[in-house]
Amino acid sequence: LPPLSKDEAFHILSKSINQLELSSDYYKAVYHLFKYPGPETEKALLELVESNSNEKAFVLARRKAIEILARHRCFNAIPAIGKCLSSSDPYIVENSVWALKELQCKDQKLINYIVGLLDDPKQNRRLLIQCLASLGSSSLLPILNQYLENPDFSPGIRGASIAAIKQLSGDSTQINLLVKYLSLPNQNDRQCAVNDVIDTGEIDLIPIILKTPVAPSFRMRALNIMWPQDVENLKGLDLF
Repeated sequence: LPPLSKDEAFHILSKSINQLELSSDYYKAVYHLFKYPGPETEKALLELVESNSNEKAFVLARRKAIEILARHRCFNAIPAIGKCLSSSDPYIVENSVWALKELQCKDQKLINYIVGLLDDPKQNRRLLIQCLASLGSSSLLPILNQYLENPDFSPGIRGASIAAIKQLSGDSTQINLLVKYLSLPNQNDRQCAVNDVIDTGEIDLIPIILKTPVAPSFRMRALNIMWPQDVENLKGLDLF
């Protein structure tokens, strides 16, 4: 996007929707405010998040504003972001769940609400599971066990469930199923499985990851996170 100064971004956000040249102008302004953290930026972004408008220009900007508030570590934004969990826009819900995870939300009512979203098939269940595991939601465990017992759920959802169970309870009895997912014919499933192995922290699975047919960047990410002390010694190998 063309560069904008802080004042230029604020000027765009001060316009009424009828004054916009493009419906994406609010989004453009919010995008550039990432470079300008501070109280003024937080206030402007919160106003967008708290807006009730369903106009496309506001919806696009609200999605990005939620993300930036999380990246700026604006903990004061948690209540406003929490209200967005009930949005009719699934992408706003998705960004809100991710943002609450990044801000390590401790509000049990919001966490319980996210658990409830798992009942909605329109939601990104894989993301919900990952975020709830990160937030330490032990109430998630019975649901995850049900997912593993249901073969109709995708490998991405079941793999995230296995990783979350390991994170929340230390139970690694289903890890072998996750290993099988590393060799599935669908590339996206394999990539998801690599990320799930990373979340389990199972260092013993690194040799298997190194043989998994995924892009080298995925193998490097696993090593950087799970075995950072020896990554430099391995970079010259054909495995990468």
